[in-house]
Amino acid sequence: MTARECVHEADVLTAISTRRWPDRAPADLVAHAAGCAVCADVLAVASAFEDESEQAPPMPRPPDATVVWLRAQMRARVEAERLAARPITVAQAIGLATGVGVMGAVFGASATWFQSGLGTAWSTVKSVASIQPPALPPALVSLVATHGLFFFGAIVGGLALASLAVFLTLREE
Repeated sequence: MTARECVHEADVLTAISTRRWPDRAPADLVAHAAGCAVCADVLAVASAFEDESEQAPPMPRPPDATVVWLRAQMRARVEAERLAARPITVAQAIGLATGVGVMGAVFGASATWFQSGLGTAWSTVKSVASIQPPALPPALVSLVATHGLFFFGAIVGGLALASLAVFLTLREE
């Protein structure tokens, strides 16, 4: 045997790690460790590690696999509900914007006091400052007059496409 190896080294290490050292360890092993330099080194190092492990905070225990699975299922359901509600929210926003626009157009076209107020405000502004509205070309006026429904549909379709583009751009993936 050399000074670096001892046959009782593993026994000393086992006695320390199982917390039998020195009270419940065999008497001949305790006597051997007192006289053996290798076992004394093992005893010093292993005892230091055992003392540190006793003072260390307890290791966190991972949650049970069923709890993790249930939480993942609940999170998946919440995410699915949120994804399912997005198109409904977009449709509601488009419907609200369209409804407000139509109601504003109907109100502006049918309320005589509103039209007369706008006329009065315009004439007041014209009298204070020399503002002249731009003259529209006659071809444009006849085009709008004959194909007004087409232009209205194009505007509504453009608003719908713009809303869809905003939705697709801002959605989370």
